[in-house]
Amino acid sequence: MSSRPIQSIERFLLSPFSLLLALLIAFFLNAYSLPLTDVDEGAFSEATREMMARGNLISPTLNDAPRHDKPILIYWAQAASVSVLGVSEIGFRLPSIIFSVLWMLALYRFCRRHGNQMTAQVAALVMALTLVVGIVAKAAIADALLNLLIALAMFGIYDFFCACREGKGPAETRRLLFGIYAALGLGFLAKGPVAVFFPLVISAVFFVSAGAWRHWLRAIFFWPGWLLFLAIVVPWHVLVYLDQGDAFFRGFYLKHNINRYADTFEGHGGRWWYYFAVLPLILLPFTGWLFAIVGKLASALRQGDNEALFQRFLVIWFVVVFAFFSTSGTQLPHYLLYGCTPIFILLARHRLDFERRWLAFAPIILFALLLAALPEVLAFATGKVTRPFELTLLSGLTAAFADEARWLLPLLAVAVVGLACWRRLPVWQGLVLAGILQHKVPVEVLKKQLGQYAKRLSEAIFDTAQCLGCSQQALDMTVEYVGMRVQFGRPIGSFQAVKHHCANMAVASELATGAVWDAARAADTGGVQLHYAAAVAATLAAPAADLCANLNTQVHGGIAITWEHDAHLYMRRATSLLTLLDADAAATEVVDLVRSGVQRAKAVELPPEADVGLVDAGHAQGVREVVAIAREEAVLLSEHSGASRYDALMDRFEPGMTSAQVSRVFGAVRQWLPGLIDRVIERQAKEPVIEPVGPFPMAQQQALWSPAWRRSQDPLPRPLRWAHPGAGWPSSACRSPPPP
Repeated sequence: MSSRPIQSIERFLLSPFSLLLALLIAFFLNAYSLPLTDVDEGAFSEATREMMARGNLISPTLNDAPRHDKPILIYWAQAASVSVLGVSEIGFRLPSIIFSVLWMLALYRFCRRHGNQMTAQVAALVMALTLVVGIVAKAAIADALLNLLIALAMFGIYDFFCACREGKGPAETRRLLFGIYAALGLGFLAKGPVAVFFPLVISAVFFVSAGAWRHWLRAIFFWPGWLLFLAIVVPWHVLVYLDQGDAFFRGFYLKHNINRYADTFEGHGGRWWYYFAVLPLILLPFTGWLFAIVGKLASALRQGDNEALFQRFLVIWFVVVFAFFSTSGTQLPHYLLYGCTPIFILLARHRLDFERRWLAFAPIILFALLLAALPEVLAFATGKVTRPFELTLLSGLTAAFADEARWLLPLLAVAVVGLACWRRLPVWQGLVLAGILQHKVPVEVLKKQLGQYAKRLSEAIFDTAQCLGCSQQALDMTVEYVGMRVQFGRPIGSFQAVKHHCANMAVASELATGAVWDAARAADTGGVQLHYAAAVAATLAAPAADLCANLNTQVHGGIAITWEHDAHLYMRRATSLLTLLDADAAATEVVDLVRSGVQRAKAVELPPEADVGLVDAGHAQGVREVVAIAREEAVLLSEHSGASRYDALMDRFEPGMTSAQVSRVFGAVRQWLPGLIDRVIERQAKEPVIEPVGPFPMAQQQALWSPAWRRSQDPLPRPLRWAHPGAGWPSSACRSPPPP
């Protein structure tokens, strides 16, 4: 085979056009059209939008609640972009794209200063085409900005080291130090202490290992640099303190830094080996390239020249980041990206030509084969599941991957295998071409299909929100009508039957409100929690809309079914939503999830004032009084047992009870309720019992709440979770739990 195609490929890969192509494919392609699919994208974007709508550019909020997750810099960048491009996907993503381009340009210039043109070109290509870099570059989050600023600080630190070794003048070293401290200050405004921690620790380890610790101390005690750092960081912190008090400092520095490192946040926990497993995925398609150069890298580190020092700096940079996050309580894949910039440089300096070809290509070939099989695996799994909600989810994924993905992903696998088999093509060039294909085919196909799937899942939650709006509007219409419609000389709202209708509508609407809000909140966590919450929302919201719309029509009488009134429109919409959401199937899925051990995670975001505690003497005295009352009531109720204890408690609820008497009763409940729960749990462990999870038809509810049924419970009736009388849950909603 002629060498002309290989020469053409090399000329193209070493030309500026290859960098432009990599930028367009990895950073810009579909960034303007893909929906905001990631949870953090939605949170950052909404916080920016609310900040601009409120006219408060100091304190971001999310859903009108203070957002303390990140400092202000990324919000300012997104606000500037949105003010020009409008509220759109590209408006929120453009800052990340720009920061990623600047990150690549900084890497290119650094490699030119400490290497050559070819190394700089290859390093920039590797960075742009790495899997996770392309994802982060098109995400409306703060990580592209943080990676840029950490890289600038680290590049400045090594330049300062070289300037000191070469004996350059004070003017040059001061210029470098000012640049380092400026990057540290901006990084602190982007994501907090992590932007300062890594440069300080990495530089300390490197300078000490190189015997240049005096130069490090000189840089650390460069007071003009710290003044510049404070000039960048302090003004906004003063403004946010004046606006919110110390809420941001406690919420961000304590909760989202110290506590995030010490504990697992939002289910993102891991193990010490987590990043050993994640690193191969992060570096695709260049994972095998890294494995293949480990031996060459170890040999280079044993040398005593400047090249060995440079590579030692890069290795220390990566190892410190890797070790730090491997011991963290909260772990996410993109955290490791803060230490991947030196990996890109090492890969470029140790380019593979023809050696260890199959080791270099093995990871990307395996990845491509797995993607090629994904549509068939989803179709197979859809045919095996039986639970309605899981079937719905898998069916949505199967449909999402049923079009171009079914032939594009296998085509990618064939192309990657072909590059591996082209033995005259240098390995590094084949992997760069595989990186272009990886971003052009699977990444964009996956993001497109998963984006459509996420959109469908969001639409399902929106449907429950429509149900909620329908039920609330029907209730408002009914309440307004019964207050002004007069029959037999008085408003019909005074009739007992009409009151019952309005009360049932209000109960159904309120329970649906809580369920729909919880489903929207569960979108932050996803997974089984989202499935559970969405099923509960469908179970409650759809029947609530149907009930309220029909009762609204009934109360309005004949005028409801006319073109002159809107009641029939709500009834039609409620009927359609009830069919679309399939409340019976959703209720069965809720029961199946509960029987399999799934529980809804409970979490409450408390306002800052809730953490103050009881500190003054008045509060302390009140607590002592409540404890004394509770002990007195516990002694009184200890004389009763079983149902008689329940009767003794209920007898104390007489008309005209004072607040002190009510406090006594509930103080007693606090004392013996834990023991009651323990006894109920013990009894359930011994024998299966029917556990009502409601709602139930009216006759069944009356039977369950009858005095005979109440007395059979020991000592209090179990709580019923019901939507409204006559909701008509399927019989499968009342089953015996499985035996232990």
